Amino acid sequence: MRALTVVAAMRALALCIVMVVVLAPSAQALTEVRDPGKVNKILMYGTFATPDLQPGDSGTIAFDFHNPYNADMTNVVLNVSMYRYIEQDLSMNVDSSWRWEFPKFDGAAAPGRDKALALNSVAPDETRRISLTVRTSGDMPHGDVFDQGAYLVRFWLTFTFNGSQARMASPGYWSKEQFMYATEEGDRCPSSSVDCVGQVNLSRLGGIDGILPDTAFGIKDAVPMWPMYLLVAGIAFFTVLAFLYYAGENPSKYPRSARAFAEFRGKLARVFRPRGKTKTPKG
Repeated sequence: MRALTVVAAMRALALCIVMVVVLAPSAQALTEVRDPGKVNKILMYGTFATPDLQPGDSGTIAFDFHNPYNADMTNVVLNVSMYRYIEQDLSMNVDSSWRWEFPKFDGAAAPGRDKALALNSVAPDETRRISLTVRTSGDMPHGDVFDQGAYLVRFWLTFTFNGSQARMASPGYWSKEQFMYATEEGDRCPSSSVDCVGQVNLSRLGGIDGILPDTAFGIKDAVPMWPMYLLVAGIAFFTVLAFLYYAGENPSKYPRSARAFAEFRGKLARVFRPRGKTKTPKG
């Protein structure tokens, strides 16, 4: 009986050792994956280059994808999607009800507003520059000269790290209320919750492992050139007029200009002289 007890105890101890060996790396990997200092370096906002387009133009959204971890990120898939159009007093969801063909990512599957990038394996501290071409049209919603329009772009990232599956997303995947619920005071982050990272309860955002930044590209009508041409013409006209008046006041310096200006003033006076009235010479 005692021998059976010892055997059972040894089996339990062996099972505990196996569980520690199996689960400890996974827990450690999860902690490292969710480290905000690492997550913030995957898509660093300062590396984004986004265009300001005119309707019908094409432009490029470019950014760096970086592996900040100490091991490979494998099975990496980054989904990029346009999800909302905004102006100062307007907000429209870019979804299945969007009735315009554009905007779209060049080379993306129809309808073209979502593009999945299979990055496969990314080595530790490796950085890749990603460029996406955006195409627009003249009939899609866009801003005018006095009101900037913008299309918001969000990211969804999945990858494997040390055997653990990770999912990350940018704020465009939640409503404002959902995001506030994940960061509200009070029971926001119980100390016992493994889903609390920094000031965010990730379980309230669908159990993701990190928050990536959104981005956007602008689109509006071009500023018309005729006001500038009119301004330049006005400056030139008043510059010449100022010189002629100066020449008229100083005929000895510019006799030809003064004479030409005097003749012009005489012709102008005859044109605008009231009809039926003649100037009677004195004496």
